[in-house]
Amino acid sequence: MKQVTRALCGAAGAVLSVALLAGCFVGDAGAKGEAGDIQDPYKVGKHLDVLLNSATSAVKPSLKWRDGATETQPLNHKVTNKPDGTVVVSKTRYMRTKVARSKVDALANSVQDHCKGKGYKITSVNPKEPSFVALTSDGYSLRFSVGAPGNVYLDAAGPPARDPGTSGEDTLPGLEGDTFPKDAKGQPDIMPDLEDTYWSH
Repeated sequence: MKQVTRALCGAAGAVLSVALLAGCFVGDAGAKGEAGDIQDPYKVGKHLDVLLNSATSAVKPSLKWRDGATETQPLNHKVTNKPDGTVVVSKTRYMRTKVARSKVDALANSVQDHCKGKGYKITSVNPKEPSFVALTSDGYSLRFSVGAPGNVYLDAAGPPARDPGTSGEDTLPGLEGDTFPKDAKGQPDIMPDLEDTYWSH
């Protein structure tokens, strides 16, 4: 699903590249973890589902979505710049429900209100896009973003986790996500495809 992230990068103005997931997004999430507190990557991946489910279930009327794969990105040692045996685990949830531009702010506010209610720290707010990052006290982050033309998604990332050692594969086995339709170029089609009487108009 890395190709999905790269496709989003272009659609969203180079906001969600792999570098972001391994860099500034991870700076928001993974770098906040306690030193030496390296978690199991599967445990982190499952907690990403909890964060995403909690955020999307708070939105009323409800939305439909597809989940991308739960992926890992190696982290490098600050001095040697070589992999240090840890990874950032991340996952993207793509909204299938078409959200009209006039309703995007309402959706962003709904998710942000939920995050504030949970006690998350809100940062990196861009009201024009709109987008924001919510940081949890235990080193996780949730990013709300809107791409072009109109695809809405949530990215979740966790604190540093143990490298699962999956022979270079960046998708955690067993956590491959949903099956996406293909676009004209044979790539996963992440665009919303379902109408809703409230959100789509």
